[in-house]
Amino acid sequence: MARKRNAGQSPDAATLTALKQHCHIDHDSDDAQLSQLYNAAVEYLAGAGVPATASASERYRLCVFTLVNDWYDGAATLGSCTVGLRQLINQLKLDGVEAW
Repeated sequence: MARKRNAGQSPDAATLTALKQHCHIDHDSDDAQLSQLYNAAVEYLAGAGVPATASASERYRLCVFTLVNDWYDGAATLGSCTVGLRQLINQLKLDGVEAW
């Protein structure tokens, strides 16, 4: 189960490791950048209207990790996101996800 996150707080070591696995990164040289992107993704979701209670769900974690991966790879340079990611964000905004 994902833990509730506060914007501006660096991801813990376990979360950073999971993020690096998600992004297929096997080195530590970009850890500071990944932490910065992680915080930006958390802030992005808050600004998009995703309630703080959603941060305990796996869908929230997937959204954050996907945003970080897109930004890290430069895939989001056009300011767009995939339909699947947009659907996840919309679900989180609408249903006030509870932790499981």
